[in-house]
Amino acid sequence: MQQPLRQRAQGGRAGLSASLAFALALVSASFSGGAARAAEPLFSHELPRFRSGAELLADCSAKDPAARGRCHGYIMAIADVLGGAGARVDGIQACLKGDESLEELVATVDRHLQENPARQALKGDGAAAYALALYRPCVAN
Repeated sequence: MQQPLRQRAQGGRAGLSASLAFALALVSASFSGGAARAAEPLFSHELPRFRSGAELLADCSAKDPAARGRCHGYIMAIADVLGGAGARVDGIQACLKGDESLEELVATVDRHLQENPARQALKGDGAAAYALALYRPCVAN
């Protein structure tokens, strides 16, 4: 007699979960040479692979709507993180007021990356956070 469909599906999910966990462990070990290690946070060429400032600038400057959407989403995510009290990205803090438009944030990061080509080699989140921190610095009271 066959098991009811619900019981078979539940058993299959457990096997799939175990297989997925094992596969993720293998991938993780292959990236870290078998030992856990964190990447140097500022350099995009380190593993795990981070989005670089150059890649972010390319997306922000692209005519392709998908690339521009990636740029906008990335910068909005950084701004959302920096919007928290005392929040930092790569050790950088910006004091965003919350009234900034997405266009204004994107233009700030885009302009900063164009005017400072050396920052394009850094991780995109740190480069974006730095641009936003220059735009809206935190002033001690």
